[in-house]
Amino acid sequence: MSHAIFRETAEFEGAEDAVREATMPLLVFAGTEEPRYESVKAAATLNAGASFFELPGFNHGEAGQAADQYAPRLIEFFDRVAIDAAART
Repeated sequence: MSHAIFRETAEFEGAEDAVREATMPLLVFAGTEEPRYESVKAAATLNAGASFFELPGFNHGEAGQAADQYAPRLIEFFDRVAIDAAART
């Protein structure tokens, strides 16, 4: 599965390794109408520290403009990361 995830375009060469080897928490999201939706969703499975959420009905451009849809998830993610980091210190 791993090499097929980003095979759609050469611009993502090396991205699988970057996701797999990341040591920090990752938040991955995509609109369900994004042409690479399945690839993005699959990428999140490469790292146990990654979380994925989708924006139903949004394409790539729309997802990027839908801050009201993703901002609450970003805030929740950053809060969780900060709490986890504080617990380790």
